[in-house]
Amino acid sequence: MKATVKRISWFAVFATILAFSSHLFFGSVFASSDSPIKEIVIRDTFNSEKESHDIHGRIFIPSECHDVTVQVRDFDSDTVVIIIETWEQPYRECPDTAKLHPFQVSFFAPEKIKIRTLVDEKFYPTRVLVEEQA
Repeated sequence: MKATVKRISWFAVFATILAFSSHLFFGSVFASSDSPIKEIVIRDTFNSEKESHDIHGRIFIPSECHDVTVQVRDFDSDTVVIIIETWEQPYRECPDTAKLHPFQVSFFAPEKIKIRTLVDEKFYPTRVLVEEQA
């Protein structure tokens, strides 16, 4: 009986630690719509043969009537900036309900390039999750 209680206690401790660490990680990776942007998370698939980066991410836009344009510009020799601009479609009325909108962009640059994100003329912290493509 003591061994069963001990196992259940260790399981509860492990499950609590796992739940807390998952909350910390996924709470920072996925943005919530009712809070301002704290961090932009992007996935960078790097092709070493072509030295190309395929960037995928998602941001919240103010409503369904908003569209997104994405560009990449060189900031300096070690940094590129992903410029994301949202704009409202004319002659449409939509409720102000935030919507998650995917974006994608590709560019050529060395593997260890720094990536910054500019959303509607404001820089945000950027977390880059790198995947190597064969």
